[in-house]
Amino acid sequence: MKALSLRASANEYDTTRISRQDLSDLLWAANGINRPDLGKRTAPSAINAQDIDVYVCMASGTYLYDAKKHALDLMITG
Repeated sequence: MKALSLRASANEYDTTRISRQDLSDLLWAANGINRPDLGKRTAPSAINAQDIDVYVCMASGTYLYDAKKHALDLMITG
């Protein structure tokens, strides 16, 4: 109950850059493929629908995480 009572939305964002390794680890944890032989991911989805998309916003642009390639695909520059 304490955790729920202290829950709040953030209205500010930290602009500290994270390392590429930390970003890679976060993306894999959010929606990476952890069972390659089955194509299953770290994030559960109903009937394995894979309906989660993860986007990364950086100064260089907005990227979509491609779990199969474990890579970022540029969507919009700037």
